[in-house]
Amino acid sequence: MSAWMPDVTVMTATAEHVALQFQVSPTLRYFEGHFPGMPILPGVVQLDWAVRLARRHLGLPLIAMSGMKALKFTAPVLPGDELRLLLSWQATQARLDFKYLALDSDKIFSMGQLQFAPAEA
Repeated sequence: MSAWMPDVTVMTATAEHVALQFQVSPTLRYFEGHFPGMPILPGVVQLDWAVRLARRHLGLPLIAMSGMKALKFTAPVLPGDELRLLLSWQATQARLDFKYLALDSDKIFSMGQLQFAPAEA
């Protein structure tokens, strides 16, 4: 396991959608100092993972992110949490939709839409 990325298992995948699952390891470097005595996974890390994993599993092009919409962080992600990450690439809109849920329920930790700059022709 990486000190920066979770160990991911692909549950289901199509050309535009992927469902991933993983346990958030307490040894991830992001928990150091965020926050002492009450470690939580930073929201920016959740965004980074969504983009990195979409590039790996959906072939998201290497284009710059240009904005965020409907971004919600509804519950803290704690060390040891088991998550499902749903990713959907909307190629015609250059948009990545993501949702982090509990593995064993429909509890939502975070969700949103990441907009990317149009690919150059």
